[in-house]
Amino acid sequence: MTRGPDILPRKLRPAPVRDGLRPSRQRPRSELRARWTAKALEAGRCVACGQPRGPSGTRRYCRGCADRHAARERERERAKRQDAPPVL
Repeated sequence: MTRGPDILPRKLRPAPVRDGLRPSRQRPRSELRARWTAKALEAGRCVACGQPRGPSGTRRYCRGCADRHAARERERERAKRQDAPPVL
């Protein structure tokens, strides 16, 4: 919603981080993801979906996620081989 020219802009409420009174405690997403991944592994859960890994899972993934991950890696390797120059 836009404010018309005859309406004065709102006065901002104090914000300690924006005003420079204290540093932000917000963490980068990569750091939060790494902490979540470590907790998931510790609890025996899949790092991709959070489901229990089960007896047929791998060290990091449940069986469904492991199959999807393997297919992605196979496709990536195949594409790498096609783009590589021929060996003479």
